[in-house]
This record gives sequence, C-alpha cells and structure tokens, in this order.
Amino acid sequence: MTTPRRLDIAARGVVAQAVVRTLEVTGRVRDGMPELALELVVTSPGDGSSFPAHVRRFLPADAVPKVQVGRVVQVRYLPEAPDEVVLAFGLLGE
Repeated sequence: MTTPRRLDIAARGVVAQAVVRTLEVTGRVRDGMPELALELVVTSPGDGSSFPAHVRRFLPADAVPKVQVGRVVQVRYLPEAPDEVVLAFGLLGE
C-alpha cells in the first residue's frame, strides 16, 4: 500500500502537524480500506509558516476517525518537496 518514495519521506522527513480542512471519501476501496482525499494545512515546525497539502490514501477503517475535519494529525514531509506529505500514524505515539 505504500511506495519507496513514501517510505523515504516517512524515514527522513520533517515531523510536523497539520489540520484537516476537508475530507472526501472517494468511493474506492482496496483490501477493505476506503480511499480518502484530504486537504491539509501543514504548519512548518521551523518558522511556524503553513502551506496546503493534498493527500489521497487508502486507510484502515480505524484510522478514519483520526482524519476528520478539524483534527490535528502528524505528518512528515521533505523540505525540498513539501507537496508530498505522508500521514505519520503510529510514528509519534498515535
């Protein structure tokens, strides 16, 4: 369900927080997991600036409550590619 690129971002990426602005269930399901399209606002831990990010992922049903609109989620991203954001469930005590 993941790619080498996402694994690299998860391993080397900057840890940040993001707020879920929108959540859309796409209607696609893979291995029993619904696909969600999320719009996030990520806050950079360095200077406190924020930027939008769009994430489309298949998530297990027990993760869906963690990504509801208004929720704060942990993410990782590479500073040179902030448009690629990885949700960091389980990385920080989630």
